[in-house]
Amino acid sequence: MNNRVKFWSLFASIVVLEVLLFAGSIWNITILSKNNPFLTFRMILYVGGGIFLLTVALAIFWAILDRDLFKPLDTLSRGSEIITTTNPAHKLELPESHMLGDIPEKLHKLGIELDKAKHEIAMALASGAAEMEQKKAWLEIILKEIQEGVVVCDMDGRILLYNPTAQRLLKNSEALGLRRSLYSICTRAPIEHTLEMLLHRQALEKDNQENENEAQFVCATVADGTLLHCRMSLLKAKEKVKPVFIMTFDDVTHQVDMVRRRDNLLRSAVDNLRAPLASLRGRLHTSLEHGNTRDHELTGLLHLC
Repeated sequence: MNNRVKFWSLFASIVVLEVLLFAGSIWNITILSKNNPFLTFRMILYVGGGIFLLTVALAIFWAILDRDLFKPLDTLSRGSEIITTTNPAHKLELPESHMLGDIPEKLHKLGIELDKAKHEIAMALASGAAEMEQKKAWLEIILKEIQEGVVVCDMDGRILLYNPTAQRLLKNSEALGLRRSLYSICTRAPIEHTLEMLLHRQALEKDNQENENEAQFVCATVADGTLLHCRMSLLKAKEKVKPVFIMTFDDVTHQVDMVRRRDNLLRSAVDNLRAPLASLRGRLHTSLEHGNTRDHELTGLLHLC
């Protein structure tokens, strides 16, 4: 039930009350002046005329209020609903004569400002979304161009981001995936030790501004023991953003194998030279004892051996 129905229901209640009052008046007048019919008629006429005029005056007053106040209020209510839900620039269709003063004009200005604010918010959201998409595209390009494997994890070691190089270096491991544990791919101990060390450095950062936020270490893959040379760095946590760490790595298994082979070759060469050098040293000693060569030449040869 809207306001206009309630308003006219109140008028109907007043009219019913007037009718009941008129009926009661007639009954009382009839009892009091039953011996004088002419007086009874005149009194009923006066009372009835007064109630009728009062009813007509109330009806006129009610109609004016309905036209200039309650009907514009209903229009204002519908218009405000349209402004707040569908069309903030909606123009209120009010009659020229009303009792609302400058409320409709202020509401219309409010709708225009609301429309402007919504448009600015939509533009800002669209611009922010476009900027985020652009940054995301640039990040994907950068990650693809990086020749080292890159993995971003939270403090529990769950993978949040990785690049194609990491997937290639880890030989397309099935354990590599978003929200999966890094410790199912790489050995846990070196990673946890380095992470604890960096967290300790970060805790001391207020006392020493020169603390490094990066550390290097070597770990192996769980599946095949591939050796990875890793660099870990912490990203400082901001408001509403949980701290994470970035680990870049490269496969150094081939380099380590080459160093091992070189060491083995050198060791083998040294072992093979020991017997000839020992024989040569013995001959030099013999020559020195028999005086076959000058002393300074023998001394130089012995130092070489």
